[in-house]
Amino acid sequence: MEDIRDCEIKRHPDYEKFRADAVAAGLRATAGSRSRLWESIVARARLCDVESGEKWRMIILDCLAPVLRTRSWKISREFFVDRHDVQSDMVEAALEAWKATEKGVPVHQVRGAMVKAAVSSAYRRAKVDSLRSLTSDVEALLSLDKMTHVPALKASSVIGAANLQDPDLAEIIRGERQGALFQEVGCVDRMRIFHEQIRSGQRPKMSAQVAGDLALARSGIAGSDNYYKISDFLPAVMGIQEAAVAMGLSEATVRRMVRDGTFPCPVTLMGRIYKVSVKAFMRGVGIQDAIVHPDDVENGAVHAAGFGEVNIAESPTGFDCPDG
Repeated sequence: MEDIRDCEIKRHPDYEKFRADAVAAGLRATAGSRSRLWESIVARARLCDVESGEKWRMIILDCLAPVLRTRSWKISREFFVDRHDVQSDMVEAALEAWKATEKGVPVHQVRGAMVKAAVSSAYRRAKVDSLRSLTSDVEALLSLDKMTHVPALKASSVIGAANLQDPDLAEIIRGERQGALFQEVGCVDRMRIFHEQIRSGQRPKMSAQVAGDLALARSGIAGSDNYYKISDFLPAVMGIQEAAVAMGLSEATVRRMVRDGTFPCPVTLMGRIYKVSVKAFMRGVGIQDAIVHPDDVENGAVHAAGFGEVNIAESPTGFDCPDG
């Protein structure tokens, strides 16, 4: 790494051999163990920091690269975040750790401190991006198409059903919350048509056995076999652009995830266009596929619209939600 001819005379290993040895020594190292090779690398780098500038720091990063790359792949798959952003944060954190350990930290602890700082930074990035981009609700998918926004009660302001002890009441509130969301994004007209098709038998209904297994079909409710999943209301497939919107990521990032194999569900190539199954996507990113009853959904839509006791069939026109 200094004088190539001198290295050849002394039969020192070339850089590729040196790097391979350093990577292997790092992988063998465990908590509390020491690697003489890494101690020598760190000591040499500290001595050369003033003379050689960034060269030895880059050598250390290069020797850490396989470990950081493996962890970045794991984190990007686990949290569905852009691997390149994760790796960038890891490099920055590792360099900051190098600078922070130049005084008062023994040489045998430096490599571990750099790896720990890099991985911690990657997880912080992943958790922040996940909270910002992924959703536990279906709102992101309902907003894929260009819809007319109507002033309405926010669906999130409707009381949640997760912690209610009465299963019947929880079921009602779950449906009303979805209805409020349909009203908010302007899907009331398509929702009404969809419900009419369910009630008239034009769409497959949830079997009584399935409804019973899920503790649905409240006693005394009209049309106890009219339950449906929210995914039945959504388009069967969507494109990469719509998936990017739902995940809160750029289209370029999502395409890169598809190529890297880190996208959360299978993707089908139809000609030159990628298509994503909406149901598979919902499972992959953790969007709840709620089971609801049309009566509850319609009551929630009426409440959100603030119309009082208004027939849902008389909802104003112009709020169509395209089938996609």
